[in-house]
Amino acid sequence: MRILFFDWVSFADIDMADAMRRLGHEILLSDIQSDKKDVDEDYTLQCMKLFTDNRVDLVYTCNFAPTVAEACHRVNIPYMSWVYDSPQVLLYHKNILYPTNYVFLFDSAQYIDLKSKGVDTVYYMPLAANVDRVDAIPYDPENEKKYSCDVAFVGTLYNEEHNFFDRMNDRLSDYDRGYLEAMMEAQMKVYGYYFIEDVLRNKDILERVKKILPYNMGPNYFCTDEYLCGDYFLGRKLTSNERIRILKELGKRYNTNVYTTGDLSDIKGVTGMGTVEYFDEMPMAFRYAKINLNITLRTIRNGIPLRCFDIMGAGGFLLTNYQADFNGMFEDGIDYVSFESHEDMYAKIDYYLAHEDDRLAIAKHGHDTVKKYHNYNVRIKEMIETVFPPK
Repeated sequence: MRILFFDWVSFADIDMADAMRRLGHEILLSDIQSDKKDVDEDYTLQCMKLFTDNRVDLVYTCNFAPTVAEACHRVNIPYMSWVYDSPQVLLYHKNILYPTNYVFLFDSAQYIDLKSKGVDTVYYMPLAANVDRVDAIPYDPENEKKYSCDVAFVGTLYNEEHNFFDRMNDRLSDYDRGYLEAMMEAQMKVYGYYFIEDVLRNKDILERVKKILPYNMGPNYFCTDEYLCGDYFLGRKLTSNERIRILKELGKRYNTNVYTTGDLSDIKGVTGMGTVEYFDEMPMAFRYAKINLNITLRTIRNGIPLRCFDIMGAGGFLLTNYQADFNGMFEDGIDYVSFESHEDMYAKIDYYLAHEDDRLAIAKHGHDTVKKYHNYNVRIKEMIETVFPPK
C-alpha cells in the first residue's frame, strides 16, 4: 500500500513511519503544511495534486487536520489520523464528518463525546511505544549517574506568561475569579471525572468570560462554549496549579529531577534538568529514576498519555494519577501503580522507595506488557484494518 505520510515533527512520526515500512507499506513523506488550520483553498489544491500524482492509497497525519480532510474528501482517498494531543479543537470542525475520514482518538471519553454528537468517523485507539528502539540503547554508566534520582517528572508546567486564564484574571470580578478558582481547586481533588464543563454549562459566567476574552470559533465548528472555557482556559491552569503544588512538596521530601522548559524559580528542592531529547535521553531518564511520576493534563478525561507508554516502554516504574483507560489494558500494581489523591501519591512513593524488589518487578512487567501488546506494529495493523477491512 502507498501511504502519503505528513511528517510534521510529531514525537511519534519516526516510530509510526518505521512501523508502516516494517509492515510492508510504501511511505511517501511530505512536510508541506498550511499556516491556516481551518480553510486554505490553495493548500487543499496542492494536497489534491500531491495525492493524485503519486497515486496514493491512504493519507496519514498525527492529529486531525481539516485542510487535509478536505483534500482527501475531494479526491475520495481515505484519510487516517491518530490523535495524541488534548485538547484539540480541530476535532470539532465540520470536516471531521467527511466519510473519507478515519480519526483514531486515544481518549475514550472524547471518542464517546464525538460519537454522541453524531460523528461516525471516529474510533478509539490507545497510544503506543517503540520498545525495541529503546531496548537497543546501550548501557552507559554516565547515563545512570546523570539520570539517577528518587523521583523524576518530565512535562510542561503550563506556567508560561500570558496563558489564557492569567490573561483574563485581572479583568475578572472578585466573584467570578473566586468561582473559577474554587472550581479548579475542587476538581484537583477528583480523578476519573472532569466535571468542569458540566458545572459551566448554561452558566452566566461563560458570557462574562467571553466578553473579557472572546473565543468564538466561527460557523465551521460545533464545539461548545463550556468545552472551550473548560479545556483551554481552565484545564491548563488547573494542571499548572497541580503540577507546581506537587513538585513543591516533592522538593521537600525526595531527591527529585524535573525535566521541563517551565520556570522552576519558585519550586525549591528539586533539580532542574532542563529539556530532555525524546529519542535517546528521555528513555534513560525514565530507566534510571526509581519512580517516574505522571500527572495527566486534566483535559485528558480517560486516556493514557503518551508519557505513560514511554515510561513503561523504557523499563521505568510508573506512578500515575488514575485514568479510566488503564482498565482492561494494564493491571494496577502489576504493570504500573496509580494514586487517587496527593496524599496517596506520597504514601506510595514512600512505599516503593523502600521496597525495591516490588518496584523493579512492576517496572519489568509494565515494560513487557507494552512491548507485547502496545507497540506501533499492533496499532497500525488495527488502524489499517479498520480503513481496509480484510476480505
